[in-house]
Amino acid sequence: MPSHTPDAQNSHSTLKLNVVNTQQQQQTAEESRLVAEESRQSAEDLRQIAEESRQSAEESRQSEEKYRQYSEQVRQATEQAREYAEIARQATEQTREHAEIARQYAEIARQEREEQQEILKEMRSSVEQMLQKQNQEIEELKQELEITNRELTTALMAPIVSFEEAKALASRILKSEKSATAESLADQLTAIYGLKVNPEELK
Repeated sequence: MPSHTPDAQNSHSTLKLNVVNTQQQQQTAEESRLVAEESRQSAEDLRQIAEESRQSAEESRQSEEKYRQYSEQVRQATEQAREYAEIARQATEQTREHAEIARQYAEIARQEREEQQEILKEMRSSVEQMLQKQNQEIEELKQELEITNRELTTALMAPIVSFEEAKALASRILKSEKSATAESLADQLTAIYGLKVNPEELK
């Protein structure tokens, strides 16, 4: 068995202690590295979570902005719809007023047309009565004139009637017959006797 001196034993113990310490330091360093790696990974996870939260917040902000824009568009559309409804209501009211005015004008025109038709009817009836009366008077005058002409012709054609007697007869006829005129009798005497007879001589 070899003999070991105290220095050799101390050196061996120191070496073993150093080995143990080195191993412990290596283990501590590895653990520290692992902890650091876990911390780094946790920090990375937190960063990703923070980024996701930021993105989510940005998306929420964009969503809110889109919702706000949509709400504004809905508000504007509602306002336009209200304005269009008001315009439509006013147009309907104006149409109703115009229809009422047109109806009143049509009623006035109908009344005027009926009044005109009634006036025309009365005028036509009056004209027909007047024409009938005039025709009747003309017919009566024609008959009286024919009778007077026959009587005068008969009287004037008689050989015993002189010019003066014919004038006297014509004067009597003129006084007794409404239809006879001084001018017509004077013309007939002038034609028969060939002597000028003035209407004043028969009155």
